[in-house]
Amino acid sequence: MSVTIAPIRNCCRLLSRGLSTIAEKVGVDLSRKHNDKTVVLTLRNEGKMNCMTEFMARSFKGILQNLPETHPKARCLVVTGHGNSFAAGADLAWLDERSKTNPSTNVEIMREYYGFFTPLLEIPIPTIAAINGPAIGAGFCVSMFCDLRITADDAKLGANFVKVGISLVWVALLHCLKSFRIRCAMM
Repeated sequence: MSVTIAPIRNCCRLLSRGLSTIAEKVGVDLSRKHNDKTVVLTLRNEGKMNCMTEFMARSFKGILQNLPETHPKARCLVVTGHGNSFAAGADLAWLDERSKTNPSTNVEIMREYYGFFTPLLEIPIPTIAAINGPAIGAGFCVSMFCDLRITADDAKLGANFVKVGISLVWVALLHCLKSFRIRCAMM
C-alpha cells in the first residue's frame, strides 16, 4: 500500500499558520482548537526565525508543567513556530554570552536550558511537532522531544551542535525512557 506524504507536509505549513495567535514579538503563544481538545503551543521570536531566548524557554516549561491542570480536555499538543520557521536554535546573543562563561558553569547553564524543554517527555497526551520551517539546534531538539514530527516540504532540520562536539545521545536516551514508560503503563 502506498501513502502520499506530500499533502501531509503541506498541511503542516497550513496548520501551523492557522494556529498561531497574535501575541508579543518574543514569547510562547498558547491557543486551543477543536473544543479545547487540541492545544497549540507556538514559538515566537519575530525577525529572528523564532530563535529561543531564555525567557521563551522558561515560558515553555511553565506552560508544559501546568498543561494538565489548565487544559484538562486536551487530547493533543501541537508545537509549532510562528511564521515560516519552527525554531532556528538558541538566541545568538544568549549563545555569545556562553562564550564568556567558564566551561564548568556553561555545562550547568546548558543542562538547565535543555531542561526547560524536557517536560515535553512527561506530557500525558500525544505531542506533535508541526515543523513549518527551519528546526535547527535547540529547535531540532524540541521537535525530537515530540511523539510525532510532521514537516513542511521546505523545512530544514539540523543538529548543528554536533559540529562543536555536543552529542545528541542524551536525547535518544530520553526518548527510549519515555517509550519504555509508555509500554510499562500499557501492561
